[in-house]
Parts: sequence; C-alpha cells; structure tokens
Amino acid sequence: MLVNPTTTGRRRCALLALAGMLAACSGGGDDVVVDGDDAARPTTTAPADFVQVATTAPERPTFADGPLSEVCPSVISIQLDDLPSVEHGPLIALLGPDAAVDPSTGRATATLVRPDGTIEDGVELDIRVGGPVVDFRRPLDLLASDPTLLIAQASTEQLLRGLAEAEPASVESVSVAALTDRSHRMIMWDPATYPTASSIADLGALDVEIRHQTADPFIEYLVDQGIVDTDQLVDGFFGEPARFVAEAGASAQQGDVLVDPALYPALPQWGQEIAFSTASDAGWVGYDDHLVVRRADIATLSACLGRLVPIVQDAIVAYVEDSTPINATMIEMRAAFDPLSRLSVDILDRAVADGVAAGVFANGADGAVASVDTARVDSFLTALAADGAEVAVTDIVTNDFVRPDRSL
Repeated sequence: MLVNPTTTGRRRCALLALAGMLAACSGGGDDVVVDGDDAARPTTTAPADFVQVATTAPERPTFADGPLSEVCPSVISIQLDDLPSVEHGPLIALLGPDAAVDPSTGRATATLVRPDGTIEDGVELDIRVGGPVVDFRRPLDLLASDPTLLIAQASTEQLLRGLAEAEPASVESVSVAALTDRSHRMIMWDPATYPTASSIADLGALDVEIRHQTADPFIEYLVDQGIVDTDQLVDGFFGEPARFVAEAGASAQQGDVLVDPALYPALPQWGQEIAFSTASDAGWVGYDDHLVVRRADIATLSACLGRLVPIVQDAIVAYVEDSTPINATMIEMRAAFDPLSRLSVDILDRAVADGVAAGVFANGADGAVASVDTARVDSFLTALAADGAEVAVTDIVTNDFVRPDRSL
C-alpha cells in the first residue's frame, strides 16, 4: 500500500541529467596503510543546522509482528552499493553467528537474527556486496536483472533515473526505508591551506580546485546553484587519497562523511584533521541509502516488509548505540572481499560518531528512524525541475512499513 499521492504535488524532473551518476565513494582509501589504533581523534568542522520541515505523519497501515518465516521468502537477498561500510552496518548486524562469506560470489549469508538476539529460524539473510565485486554495476540494475534479489540500496536520484530510463536494465522501484537520514557526500579540504574556508561556497569564492567523481548530480547541483564554478572542477576522481597527500592539500576534493574525516588523520602520510562541508550543508536534500524493492513486488511483499522494515529500524538504533562488534565483522568481510583493505575497527567506530554528529544517522522529520521525509523529496524534485518525465514523490517513496515508535 502506498501513501495517497493527492497529498503531494507532482513535479517535472530533470531525470535525463542524472545519466552516468556515480555512487559516493565509501572506500577510496583502502589501498593506503593506516594506523587506526594510534590515530588521534580530531574535531571536524561542525555542519550547519539542517532544517527539517515539520510534517504530520499520515495514517499508516498496521502489521502484526511475528516470525518472518510466516510471511517472507526463505532467503532475503539485499544488494549493497559497495564493500561493507558504515552505512551498511545495520544490515550486517542482522547476520547471525553462522555467517559464511564467499569472496567468489561476493556474498555473506547467515540466518537472520534480530538486534535483540531473536533467531529467525527458516529465514536466511543474503548480503550481496557491490562496488568492485560487481564491476561497479548499480544495485538497481542488478535488481532489474536478478529475480532472486529482494531489496537493493539506491540514492534518490538513482530511483528517479530508474523511472526515466527506457532500457532493460532499469526498473521502477520504491523506497521502503532509509538507512541514513542525510547524504554523507561532502567536499573536504586542508584547513591549514585554506584557514578562512568554512563552507563549499567559501571554496567557490576562493576559486579552489575541486576534484570530484564524474557526472555526480550533487556536483552538478553545486554548479547550478552558483556555489562553485565549472572552471574549478576536475572530474575523474575515485576517492584515492594519494594526490591530496602528495599535494599537501592544495586542492579540495569530494569525499564521504562516513569515511574520510576518520581515515585521513589515521594515514601516516597525512596524520592531521581535514575540514569538510556536507552536501546537506549546501542544500542537497536527496537520500544516499534508500532500501528499495520493485514496484511490482509491493503488494506481494507487503506483509513481509511490514515485519522486516521495523527490524531494520531496530538494527539502525542498535548499531549506532554500539557499533564496535559489527564494525569488527565488517573489517573481516572487507578483508575477504578486498585483501588490500586497510580500514580498522577504530576508524569505523569514529566514522559512526562522525555520522551521528553530522546528522547522517538521525530520526526522520516524523521522529521515526528510517522514515523518508516526503516533503524533502518533493523539494528535491523541485530543485531538479526541468523538462522530463513527470514523477510524484509517491512514485518512488512509501513509509507504510516504517514503525513510528522506532527512533534513535
């Protein structure tokens, strides 16, 4: 069941401008040796207040709790967008103690276990790793091509692109929850090199070179809003720290709140804090980490999602409250999928704290964790308004399965 579309305006979106979008990098520093145990924990640049529009939560259907095996498939497969990272922590937390990691298939499978320790007998959780393991294919493309996949991770603009494309690889999908509440994309710089900068707009005014991922709509948004100029931008950046270190921070670059502020101080080659300003600080209101299902599957999966989504909500809360055990598991998984991975538990623990401080991990506007603010998404559609396919918020989002009593 979807939220009544009459409560939201329909917008015309620049969907075609989203073609070629690259997901925000969450592991760009993996090929650099780090020393997480000895790294000091610096104070990062505090983000600006992120204004949430007060909304009244619509009436939602109710679902009786109970064993997942009564209403869900025996295997719940979820496609991630990269190697296991902090944004994926709540999902990794649901893997039971019988977890098996298969680097050849890029999967981690186990009996699904709720955050309170309840074992969901008869239901296996199948976590499928993305990024280099799947040649950087988008989770939505994999969802479209693999009927055994139940859920995929996607950003707001990827959901829109899925509606716009007429290719076989696209699929109409609906967000049923959000792992994070704000985007963790950011622009970072060396505060010693640019001591007067406190925002992306300051970097624009200083005409600082900014390296970024190719065709990222967030970067296009910064240009469209007049925050930076195109002549400052250098594309083709993939998150690697080597050039930033070699240039002693002469240029700014795109980064990830859930990686870089924790990683760079731990690099022996750098060993000092970075300054950063988030996408949200610049007014970007899209989500990075929707959990989506095929629109065609909503009806048949309704009872399952009504029980599964609250478990994910509980897992977000549990992970934020005590991330260390799950981060230790993710470090082992990353090592299995990518032997060059050099992140540490300490770095991931700090990254969770950075995410909380930056509002990446937070309750939605209605007070429930994992809910999607439809007013924000509607304003996102407005910000991208241009000739293109007509899309309503309710074409891509439903909060029907989110329990309002789950919160951080």
